[in-house]
Amino acid sequence: MRRRPRLPGADVTAWFLERYPPANAALLLVVAVVVHAFGHGGLAPGALAAFAGLWCFYLLVRIVDEHKDYADDLVAHPERALQSGRVTLGRLRLVAAAALAVQAAVALPAGRAASGWWLILLGWLCWAAQDFFTGGRLEGRPLLYPLAHVPLSGLACVWVAQLGAGEHPVGLSAWKAFAFGTLLALAVDLARKLGSDPDRSYGRALGAFRARALLAGVLSALAGTGAAVVQPGVWKALT
Repeated sequence: MRRRPRLPGADVTAWFLERYPPANAALLLVVAVVVHAFGHGGLAPGALAAFAGLWCFYLLVRIVDEHKDYADDLVAHPERALQSGRVTLGRLRLVAAAALAVQAAVALPAGRAASGWWLILLGWLCWAAQDFFTGGRLEGRPLLYPLAHVPLSGLACVWVAQLGAGEHPVGLSAWKAFAFGTLLALAVDLARKLGSDPDRSYGRALGAFRARALLAGVLSALAGTGAAVVQPGVWKALT
């Protein structure tokens, strides 16, 4: 029996569904609208461009992680699209280049402030990709590893807020956006790793009770910070 030819792009689509599913886009859309409105002082059509930039940034992060973890995942997850050979690192690098181009198309026309925050964001990503030049000492440490990486999401939210503000620097309000993004990333990471991964489990590092108490504390702080971000943007526009 002859094998049916694969559709063009089917390999990349399989990778997307496995490693960067549509649920990510739903969460990032909400974050982009809320934080862009915070920077703008209300809802604005530019939030859609900000969402495209944010989605492409986290796509770039995912591809960087795929390169970084490739050898380990060959052993731990040989069934994945990348590790099984259905898609190659070279193909993902082309996707990463396209994602970077979209980010540039969003950031550069928005002015120097937005472009500056974007460059800072990319700089932190490059630094994080090298584990901050610690020689791999962060790997396998479920507390230090996320604490070093979640600020990336804080910087991403500052960038989106600046996209909303346009030519006007966000100033001290950047701290609110930064705290919101950092706490949100930490809450998601805590919820995902309470006990599923023996090497990166907060439950294993802290104990089940302390890990859940930490998650509750982070969610409480996120609620307060989220209110400070939502009120001058989305809430103001809807009331």
